[in-house]
Amino acid sequence: MFSKMRKGMVLAIDWDSCRLRIVHAGFRKKAMHVDLMLSVDIPASVDAADPEEMGKLIRQIIDQQKIRTRNVALDVPRDQVLLSTLRLPAASANEMPSMVEFQIAKELPFPLADAVVDFAMPNLDEAEGTVDVLVGTVRKEVVRYYQNTCEAAGLHLSSLGLRPYANKVALDELLAKDQPDCVVMVDVGPRMTEIDIIRGGALVFSRAASVLVPQKDMASTASSPEDTDGEVIRFPSEAAHGQEVEQLVQALLVEITRTVEAYRAGSPDMAVGAIVIGGSVGFEAKLAEAVGRRFGTSVELYNPASCFGWSEEQGREARGFAAALGLVAVHIGGGQRHFDFLDPKKTVTATEQRLRKVPRVAAAVVLVVAAGVTTYFLKVHPKQQELARIKKEIKVTQGAIRDLREFKTEVLKEVASFETDQVVWLDELSRLCGLLPDAKDMVIERIDMNMKGGEITIRLKSVNRQVVADAVDRIDGFRLDGNENQHFDAKSNALTTKDGDGRYTTSGSIEVVVIGNG
Repeated sequence: MFSKMRKGMVLAIDWDSCRLRIVHAGFRKKAMHVDLMLSVDIPASVDAADPEEMGKLIRQIIDQQKIRTRNVALDVPRDQVLLSTLRLPAASANEMPSMVEFQIAKELPFPLADAVVDFAMPNLDEAEGTVDVLVGTVRKEVVRYYQNTCEAAGLHLSSLGLRPYANKVALDELLAKDQPDCVVMVDVGPRMTEIDIIRGGALVFSRAASVLVPQKDMASTASSPEDTDGEVIRFPSEAAHGQEVEQLVQALLVEITRTVEAYRAGSPDMAVGAIVIGGSVGFEAKLAEAVGRRFGTSVELYNPASCFGWSEEQGREARGFAAALGLVAVHIGGGQRHFDFLDPKKTVTATEQRLRKVPRVAAAVVLVVAAGVTTYFLKVHPKQQELARIKKEIKVTQGAIRDLREFKTEVLKEVASFETDQVVWLDELSRLCGLLPDAKDMVIERIDMNMKGGEITIRLKSVNRQVVADAVDRIDGFRLDGNENQHFDAKSNALTTKDGDGRYTTSGSIEVVVIGNG
């Protein structure tokens, strides 16, 4: 079921304000194998927002369980992430990161410099024209919190994913080929319930709903999933919440309905094919019944027994571990389509790509030199002819080093010359972005670029002609640092104004020519 497996063990740790969940798993015998699943209540004396206190708690737990694995995969919950869906041209995978960063900077409520941006790479092989890209943005301080927590726990943070995406991966493994076109995943938590919509195998919408579930004696245990005589995790019974259950179910039902309708507002053809309920608050079964009556569709409780060959009871007891199991699947499976705020996707520049193709002669020469020096010291002999032979080998090696230096100089010169002669579109678009007005005054409908002549056509709509004229003046007046020459030549074209056509009454284009690429 899992492909492209990565060997070795990993800890997947997922927590909310009340409970910590740990999965210790790895890849053995061509399959994902779970050694331990552990759920622990976070003591009231521990401040979950303090990385030092959380790190010490995690350290104490893994020491008690005698877990030696230090690689850990964590996730960021939905309420700490700004999710946006961007419609972008179906460019190459290498160009996609810069396009995402260029566009998302206009939509963030805080500076891009304070954020870490990553996205789920769309399937570009089947894309035509444009693609929808789900982009996640977190503040850098959030990433530092998880890094500091792992440092305090003595663990190595291997990846920092997105919790809704981890749930989506767990759902993929559960439903596999039987997954309907549209599935809703509801992961019930003690304070935040995450509701995710997966359509066509992709996470398309996610929302965190604040519904406070009182915690009453939520006991926790741990054992191996293969221990058929014991439970994996003991969840609280519905009776633990008494009469509050019906009120909580109704509150959650309202939030699920709001989420589905919010997505349906932009996709009216969406029909829910299945709903999966996860979580560990104790009344998921009652919620599933209510959801089934409300939506009139297939509803099931999250149970990963079929993924691991467990009994149905063992799978049921793992109901609250969807995100943690999804983290393990992402870590072991590898790949570049998932979210990782620790190592977000970046564009590889043209220079870096070309330099990667340069033959690694330097490494070979270093090996030759090392072998020669080793040989010299091992084979030194009083006889003069042996010494002369070694000196000759040294001269040959020095000649090879000189040839390498000349080769390296020529190659880098050629790369630099090629880089200077090219219009680096991402750089030019970045410069233009800083010269264009805010979206409240102008929106960009399309950008066309022509390498021949360095021409850029920006098709736009604006509130009036003056906004366009001011933008043209700013573009014409742009100068590179230390260069007094004009960098762009810009003019407006085919401007038309229609009264009563909403906020943006003026449409047309700005024609830009890149004069200098220095």
